[in-house]
Amino acid sequence: MPSAPAGGVEVTAEAEIKTAVRSLFDLPVAVAVTQIDRPHPPLLGDEAAVIARARPKRVAEFTAGRHAAREAMQALGHPPAPVLASTDRAPIWPQGLTGSISHSDVWCIAVLARCSDVVALGVDIEEDSPLPDDLIAEICLPSEITRLGGLISPPPNASSAPRRRPIRRNIRSPKRSLALIGWT
Repeated sequence: MPSAPAGGVEVTAEAEIKTAVRSLFDLPVAVAVTQIDRPHPPLLGDEAAVIARARPKRVAEFTAGRHAAREAMQALGHPPAPVLASTDRAPIWPQGLTGSISHSDVWCIAVLARCSDVVALGVDIEEDSPLPDDLIAEICLPSEITRLGGLISPPPNASSAPRRRPIRRNIRSPKRSLALIGWT
């Protein structure tokens, strides 16, 4: 929901996410943010064929991602173009561009740059919620588990014992971002 801070400038969650993502990069990138459940323009070219047999949730994620990618293209002064996908679902960027698309259950982000400015980009978006225990060993190195396992949350009341603070799901975002670079 938009809010209007002093000065009358409207701030939205999309704008906050866009600003936060852009701040991660020390190079000229275009960032676009969309909500998955909002209406989006139709897919371009052969994009619909890429998801012809996908479930509705995947179609919505794909469509939002391609919409965000085209907004980022336009921010770079590039005309909107189809973004197909390889067999492993990696985006196939128009010539001269590189980027990354990621989504959560609600949001989709696309980050693009010109190949003349950067070789590859990776971005990931995760909910800030506890990581299920069965995924911790899959995502974290033993040294990370040790370091993170030493964090103690304050007891909810004086009679309860200290407990390990849950490892947050977003710990895997930097790792996924690096893995996504391998797609480009």
